[in-house]
Amino acid sequence: MSWILSNLALNGWSWSKKGEPWDFSGTKEIVVVTGGCSGFGKLMVERFAGRAKIVILDVSPLPKDLQSVPNLKYYRCDLTNRNEVGEIGASIKADVGDPSILINNAGISNTAPILKSPLEVVEKMFKVNLLCHWQTVQEFLPNMLKNKKGHIVTIASMASFISMPGSSDYCSSKAALVAFHEVLTQECRHGYENGDCIQLTIVHPSFASTPILRGHEGELRKMGASVMDPSVVADAVVNQVFRGRSGRLIVPSSFSLLSFIRGWPIWLQEIFRNHLSRNMMRFRKNVGA
Repeated sequence: MSWILSNLALNGWSWSKKGEPWDFSGTKEIVVVTGGCSGFGKLMVERFAGRAKIVILDVSPLPKDLQSVPNLKYYRCDLTNRNEVGEIGASIKADVGDPSILINNAGISNTAPILKSPLEVVEKMFKVNLLCHWQTVQEFLPNMLKNKKGHIVTIASMASFISMPGSSDYCSSKAALVAFHEVLTQECRHGYENGDCIQLTIVHPSFASTPILRGHEGELRKMGASVMDPSVVADAVVNQVFRGRSGRLIVPSSFSLLSFIRGWPIWLQEIFRNHLSRNMMRFRKNVGA
């Protein structure tokens, strides 16, 4: 019952979609995936193939195995550069059309304690993990509203809820995405004309075998952490988009309880954080981070 009510609430207390219907039978929809050349993004691109036109925005080159994907357009784009995002956004609209789906997936990680984190590294982390969401949403949401159809997916992290030593910038940027997503949801519902035609989804993956964790999976498993196949996350996101519903995805779903950690009694929160911190400090020592 709680899941049903939550699903209804996230979709404006409606079972039906307002605005224009979705059509994933070919090339009617246009999906923009930031960071689509690797990790979760690349797997999502593969799953959208044949079901939509796909646009990848990434600073990394397009992998060879994606070059044969039908109806795919790649733009080398520095998402931290406001002017570049604007110029490429205009090119996308002219070359491909108005995107109906935006998956803000690009992200980077860092492993350093607060006192050893260079501010330029922290600034880049926030630009990539957080500020570029403003830029892409400002670029593509207006036409979604005009067209009465859009789905914006925010790829956050379980780090949105759980703060880990040595990852202050990463955890802070991912926690901030929760506020960004919640405000965007409320603004679409109450502040923008046709905003109730827009679907909004936030995704919180746990540890997955992506380039961010490359080389560290074994050590994480030694300390008892679960490292999942990234295809689990990609499947969850793409299926959510195909359903055409707003949502909040915790992946794996068995970790859903951890999203309530800030509502636990303080003493229980601290016991959990202390246990997690000891394990993470041991992990960072073992991997030399």
